[in-house]
Amino acid sequence: MMVAKRDLVLFVTSFGGFSIAVSDSFNKEDAVVKLTDKKRYTSKVWTLIEYLIFSGKEAVSCEELIELIWTEDEDADNPLSALRLLVHRTRAMLDTVIPGIGSELILLGNNAYSWNKTAGNIHIDTEEFERLHAEAQKADALKRIELLLSAAKLYTGHFLQNHASSQWVMILGMYYHSKYLAICEEAVALLEGFGRNLEVIALCKEALILEPFAEPLHIALMKSLINTNSQNLAMEHYHILSNRLMSDLGVSPSENLVEIYNYISKGRNALETNIDAICDAMVESDEEDLDGAYYMEYESFKQVYQIKSRECIRTGQALQLALISAVPAKGKRTSRRSHETYVETLKSVTQTCLRQGDILTSFSANQMLILLQSINYENGDMVLDRISRKMEESSPRSGFLLQVTHRVLKPSNLMKGRSSLLT
Repeated sequence: MMVAKRDLVLFVTSFGGFSIAVSDSFNKEDAVVKLTDKKRYTSKVWTLIEYLIFSGKEAVSCEELIELIWTEDEDADNPLSALRLLVHRTRAMLDTVIPGIGSELILLGNNAYSWNKTAGNIHIDTEEFERLHAEAQKADALKRIELLLSAAKLYTGHFLQNHASSQWVMILGMYYHSKYLAICEEAVALLEGFGRNLEVIALCKEALILEPFAEPLHIALMKSLINTNSQNLAMEHYHILSNRLMSDLGVSPSENLVEIYNYISKGRNALETNIDAICDAMVESDEEDLDGAYYMEYESFKQVYQIKSRECIRTGQALQLALISAVPAKGKRTSRRSHETYVETLKSVTQTCLRQGDILTSFSANQMLILLQSINYENGDMVLDRISRKMEESSPRSGFLLQVTHRVLKPSNLMKGRSSLLT
């Protein structure tokens, strides 16, 4: 008896993990999940059913399935017999969804197995995803938005993410992920055109969970926050993104992101005639630690450096620029977590070892830049030695070493533009 004759609908999901849900209506929200890839079946069972459903092939030969499922290290003595037994187990697994359905869904013909697409009311998320996107390309703007948002809603996670190590899954996974991001960017552009900023914000937040470094979506999110008079939230988002770019990728924000940051900075200030109120707004909060050096993001550090360079030229006083790098000790294996802990400790130790007038920033994921003012080379050496000693005391078995270099930036060199590392 086919699925349709049972008055039931099957919903097969691949995004976010494999599952099969059953409903007595066409509303997926009413469906009850009967099978997921978290259940304890062998990986071969999941490979078989997922490949038959999602490979895009009408039928898969026994030879291809054997080659796919059994590696060279685990050749079966009788491959065809082993495959028939695996199919039997997979059909039995499907019978837990609806009794007797296994033999209806997995068919054998001409020495090849196939997923029965004519079994009845079976909805597969990848097919629905493709259909919605294709229909969106033919629709007018408003209908296109509706279809694109529906497609994006289907993508609740990476394709077969619990079995993503298989090459064929990785290839399809990259395809669907790229298509999802393209759908989101297209929907965002259309929503922006209609001024639907709240929907842009919601869509970008969802997409950035799955692709945290999608710059166009970050920019769209911040623009929509600005358009809804949430400049403070836009600035907070920029700072979070900037820190994550540095900690995870070791890079600074791009020119496009910095441009948004500058725009937010200019737009945050309304007309204010009370100079005392402006002074109060610029004072550091009581919650901030006023001891030690001031930490700022790299783009701000560059601006302060340029200001101090001008001051240095005018007064004749020298500046010192120091670069501190945390590198793994020779022969030591370090984890990402230990690296992050060490760099965070380095930041804290460096701040406390410096004076209030000094500033520092993260130059890369494992480097700090320091600007020392009104100090000669020897005293600068002493300050940097103190930082090195403090790090040895606080993290004696970290597996990292510090490499420290510093340079005196004399007014004559600053005027010739030969000293700057800040490009």
